[in-house]
Amino acid sequence: MDHFLPEDETIAWSSFETTKQHLEPAEVVQVLAGLCKSLPSLTRLERLCLSSSDIRFLGALLYLISTPESQDILMEWGAENRHACGLARLGRTLWGEQEAIVSLRPFREAQLVKLEFFGKVDAQYLAAMAAARRALPSGNTSTWLQRLRIYIVLRAMDALESNIPREKHLFDVCRTIRQVCEFTDHKDWELVEAVAGSATGYQGFVAETTIRCCEWLSRSALFWLLSAVLIPLDQPIT
Repeated sequence: MDHFLPEDETIAWSSFETTKQHLEPAEVVQVLAGLCKSLPSLTRLERLCLSSSDIRFLGALLYLISTPESQDILMEWGAENRHACGLARLGRTLWGEQEAIVSLRPFREAQLVKLEFFGKVDAQYLAAMAAARRALPSGNTSTWLQRLRIYIVLRAMDALESNIPREKHLFDVCRTIRQVCEFTDHKDWELVEAVAGSATGYQGFVAETTIRCCEWLSRSALFWLLSAVLIPLDQPIT
C-alpha cells in the first residue's frame, strides 16, 4: 500500500526506519516530531491540534490511528482516500514501538475526556473525540463508531487543506461522538444503533451512512451526524 505515498514522504519514512534502530523507545516520538516537515500526515495532525505544546492532544490522535482496528480501516480506505494511506503508515510504525505508543495515550479508558482535558475540550474537539474510549457495549455499533471516528479525522484533514483548521460542523459532530462513546446511556445511542450500517469500504461507508441518516432525519435530530458525511466543508470557527 505504501506506493500511494508521495515520494518525499517515502524517503522520510526510509530515513526514520534507519534512524530508529539506534534510539531508545522514548525517543521515537521525539524523532517523529522532528520529521513533521517531511511527513505531511504528521504535520496535518499537529496542525489540527493547533500545534499545541501539550503532547496529549497529538498523542490522542496518534493512538487512535495506530490501533490494529484503525489500521485495518485505514489500509482498506487507502486506495480511495489520499490521507488514509499516510495515516496508516504512521500508525503502523507507532504501533510497532509499544513503549512509545503507550506513552502517547493521554489517559486510561475509564477516565473521562471532559475531566482530563478540562478547559480544553472545545478548543481541542478533534483530539477530545479521539481520546474517548471505544464505545460500549462492544458490537456492531461500536465497530461502526470506530469507522466513523476515522472518517472524521480524514474529513478534518480535508478541511485543513481548504484552510479550515477548525470547522463548525465537525465541532458539533466530534462533541456528540465523544459523548456517545463515553456514556452508554447517552440519549443518541439508540439512534446511532439504528443508523449504523455494515459497509466497510470508504465510498460505501459514506454512501450508506448518508442514506441511513436521511431516512431517520424526519424522526430525530440527527443533523450532527448527517453533517459529517453529506454537508460540504463549512466555514471556520472564529
